[in-house]
Amino acid sequence: HSIGKCLGQHPQLLGLGAQSNLQPTVDFLTNECRIPKDKVGGLIASFPTVLAYSIETTLKPRLEYILSDLNVPKHRLAALILKFPQLLGLSVESNMQHTVNYMVEELGVREDVISKIVQQHPQLLGLSVEANLKPKVSFLLDDIGVPRERLAKIIASFPTLLSLSIESNLRPKLDYLVNEGGFSREDLMKAPNLLAYSLNKRIRPRVEFVRANRIEMALHSILCLSNAAFADRFDGFETPAASS
Repeated sequence: HSIGKCLGQHPQLLGLGAQSNLQPTVDFLTNECRIPKDKVGGLIASFPTVLAYSIETTLKPRLEYILSDLNVPKHRLAALILKFPQLLGLSVESNMQHTVNYMVEELGVREDVISKIVQQHPQLLGLSVEANLKPKVSFLLDDIGVPRERLAKIIASFPTLLSLSIESNLRPKLDYLVNEGGFSREDLMKAPNLLAYSLNKRIRPRVEFVRANRIEMALHSILCLSNAAFADRFDGFETPAASS
């Protein structure tokens, strides 16, 4: 039903041969990509242009690259594709291979770690090296002061950092922590993954609370506790509402 609804919402797909391609593509997704049948409709709804791709010249080569070159185990394939269906639309040479080469050759990420990174955060393969990845790497190195020799390990452990916008996400957090929170860049240099937390839902409320109550705590300790654990530890702290 959701497939029919999807075609109704994207009638242009019918002109791209999606109707004749529908059953073979569904079969490919369920048999080759191991997508559960009850999840196929949602996948197509989130990435309808998958129906316009040739199975032989587009989908199969991409799947082969994911399995063979990225070493993604077959039993992890469905979870990976459902997390980021657009993976099936990325060019092997200009997107996936280019990004992998950059991480291995320029950032020093070990090849055997690439599979783990891709499974954890496949969206990374869809980012432009020049427009997205290089500026964020420069931000980590130059603005935060992460030592270059630690970069590969940080990216392997926290690949989502490279998906966050510098101007609307990373820089406002850095500016707040240094200028208002009173922390140093060294505090962030030790644990740049702290920048992945929400500014308004975690960073600001907790920093304001410990400052107002004159509690001496390391930044890592302030931010890494779960909301429940932080509230249990400190009477009077109210977890921000989900809408804030």
